Amino acid sequence: MFSYRFSSVSKGFWAKFLLPLGLFFPAPALGLCPANLSTAIEPIITAADYTQGRWGIVIQTLKQPNSPQAPVTLYQRDGDKYFLVASNVKLFTTAAALQQFGPQYRIQTQVFGIGQGANWDWIRLVGNGDPTLTTGELQKIAQGLWQQGIRKIDTLEITSLPFPDPPLNPTWALEDTSAGYIAPITRLALNRNALPLVVTPQQLGAPLRLAWESPALGQGWTISNQTRTVAATAPESLETNVVQGAQTIQVIGQLRVGSEPETLDIPLLDPYPTILSQWRAALAEVGIQVQQLQFQHSPNRPMGQPLFSLASPPLPDILNQTNQTSDNFYAETLKQLIGAVQPGQMGRILGAWGISSQSYELVDGSGLSRQNWVTPQALVELLQAQRLSPNWLTFQNSLPQAGVNGTLRRRFLNTPAQGKVWAKTGTLRGVSALSGYAEPANFAPVVFSIVINQGQQDGAALRPGIDRIVLELMNLQTCP
Repeated sequence: MFSYRFSSVSKGFWAKFLLPLGLFFPAPALGLCPANLSTAIEPIITAADYTQGRWGIVIQTLKQPNSPQAPVTLYQRDGDKYFLVASNVKLFTTAAALQQFGPQYRIQTQVFGIGQGANWDWIRLVGNGDPTLTTGELQKIAQGLWQQGIRKIDTLEITSLPFPDPPLNPTWALEDTSAGYIAPITRLALNRNALPLVVTPQQLGAPLRLAWESPALGQGWTISNQTRTVAATAPESLETNVVQGAQTIQVIGQLRVGSEPETLDIPLLDPYPTILSQWRAALAEVGIQVQQLQFQHSPNRPMGQPLFSLASPPLPDILNQTNQTSDNFYAETLKQLIGAVQPGQMGRILGAWGISSQSYELVDGSGLSRQNWVTPQALVELLQAQRLSPNWLTFQNSLPQAGVNGTLRRRFLNTPAQGKVWAKTGTLRGVSALSGYAEPANFAPVVFSIVINQGQQDGAALRPGIDRIVLELMNLQTCP
């Protein structure tokens, strides 16, 4: 039996609380000489709200291609010290994936079989690490097989070779995933290896309505509904306790009356029976009969002849999802794909960019683990290297843009940073981080990494200090 507690709600749920932070503190004084940047930052990081915190900051001018001028460090504080950086780890993962595979890369999900005409001995679906595969794609594959004249399959198989690392990282602290998503990372994954549970408010005081998005897949699960519908001014929260072996879910929390439904993604520790079931259902829908089902980690017979191949969206689309929405499932899949090239491949890529292995300790690809340790200097070196890459624009565009999209869409609204900052957010309890690029109106582009670690405080409560520093950067100007 496996029991754990986590909270998982739709991005729309958290968007309700991502207020335009620029409205909550005054804009810094206009016109800031680089020599005075330290004077502007020090009062922010020494404020009473952060007396128990530890700041790591590196701010540099951005290296330009074909320029002999080295980057200038404008400010640094403990830039060479280790910090928890939460989802800033995704910067390493996505940059390395882009370097390893290139922007044209697509992940193929393949179908092989032995047979001929209408009747086939067996047909095998083979996963190669596409995190985007959904039931809709299975239906496309089924239609493709029907169009080839296939009507009956004796044995339907799925094959998912093991990734180098375990499907569930042993260092993940599940209580730290309150705003995230966790599921086994497998080469063949469907619908993110989760079952969506839709939660809908009812009349005031009544329990929330809980319904599986796909009722057939929810069969066999027992749901304990400990929720209620609350007044429009009350706080909202949702969390679940899942006992996978017993297929039991306890849903606890409340949503406001009249608010939109939310979706809880219930992770499947063993996703393969569900994948087989949906694969068979997709074939049945187009009129292909299946006699028996089989799952294999490794095929025990020849692959057979290729019948169909379905490509994932191009890698830039996957990177956008990973960085802009801080998608843990996508990030962990990318990390596994890099590791599958050869052991230690991530370290080789980072080393080629001049990033010392002594400046980071990465145990996952998403930043979910509290055993990832990274220096702000390493993050800035990574970001500097991307500016010199032929894939620079692809990488930059994958990052949230202040006041425009992703996890920054509601930050820096109506400030000089809106539309002029591209950066990756990072949040865990006691951790807040922001690393990326800024384009001040009257100064050269800068690259920065700003991290604070402060005990068990809510990470979101630490953001205003980071945002104040970024706004100071936007007022940099060239001075004599």
